[in-house]
Amino acid sequence: MPIYLNKVENFFKFGKPRGPFYTEYIESRYGDYLLPPHGSLLHRNSWVWGKGGENKMEKYFSASIDTESFSNDSSLRSLVHSSTSGEYDFQFVITLDYKR
Repeated sequence: MPIYLNKVENFFKFGKPRGPFYTEYIESRYGDYLLPPHGSLLHRNSWVWGKGGENKMEKYFSASIDTESFSNDSSLRSLVHSSTSGEYDFQFVITLDYKR
């Protein structure tokens, strides 16, 4: 099932937070805002955030899936409340550590 990336916010150990950025920005940086089933998205280099000796960036993504696309899959359906139908929103975090 495809995952729609709706928003990303970047937080740093050292430095100011950046964002929120929405689908247009995500598409420009990753080539798409839709993560295909069993697929991946590539991000172009972001070396600028690693100016010091070390830093940590956490990318908070807001995403959604269409629950109708897995209504017949009991293993996926068990992850989402039974009364949920249509779009299901969730968040996940990617942490990037930088050390010189």
